[in-house]
Amino acid sequence: MNLFIDYIHHNLNEELANYLYPISKKILSETPEHPDYINGKTSYFFRRTPLEYENNLLPFYNYVFRNSIEYFKVLEVDIEKYNIEFTNIWFSEMYKYGSHETHTHQGSHLSGTFYVNYNDENSKIRFYRPDHFYNSLAEIHFKKYNNYNSQVWDFPTEKGKLLLWQSSLMHGVLTNLSNNRIAISFNLNLIKK
Repeated sequence: MNLFIDYIHHNLNEELANYLYPISKKILSETPEHPDYINGKTSYFFRRTPLEYENNLLPFYNYVFRNSIEYFKVLEVDIEKYNIEFTNIWFSEMYKYGSHETHTHQGSHLSGTFYVNYNDENSKIRFYRPDHFYNSLAEIHFKKYNNYNSQVWDFPTEKGKLLLWQSSLMHGVLTNLSNNRIAISFNLNLIKK
C-alpha cells in the first residue's frame, strides 16, 4: 500500500519551447538584475509580466491549464467546482554557478516550471521528501533506491519539459554549469466557483 505519496506531473513540448525562447530572451533582456538572484536574472522580484507579452503567452497559459487539469484528475479533485488561476509567473535565466536553495511556494496550491532551452550542463531540479529534515531511516544503506527510501529525487533539465507539483513540496536547483538555463516558473490556485 502506498501512503501519502506526492505526484509530479510531467509533459514535453519542444515546439512550445522553441516558440517561447525569443519571448523569454526579450523579457529577460528588459529585466534588471537583482542582488538576491546571484549568477542570473529573474523577473520574479518584479512580479508582472509586461502587458505587451500577455497575448504572446496565451499558448503557454493554455498548455499549463490543460496539464494542470490532468494533474488534478490524478488527485481526484472535483475540478468542476473550481477555476484554475495563475497567481504569478516569472522568467529566469541562470548563469554558470547559479543555484537555488531549498524552498516551497507558500500561498499556492500547484507550482510548476517549464524549461525553454536545453544544454547538457544545465542543472537539475531536486525534490525532497516531506520528512527530509527528520527521517529515521536517512542514515540506513539501501541496496537500491526507490520511491519509498529516497531522500531526494532529481529531474534533469530538458527542452520543453513541464513539471507540476504540489506547492508545499520542498525543492531547489543544483549548481548550474551552463550560462543559459532558461525556465518559466509559476504558481496556480484553485478558486471555488
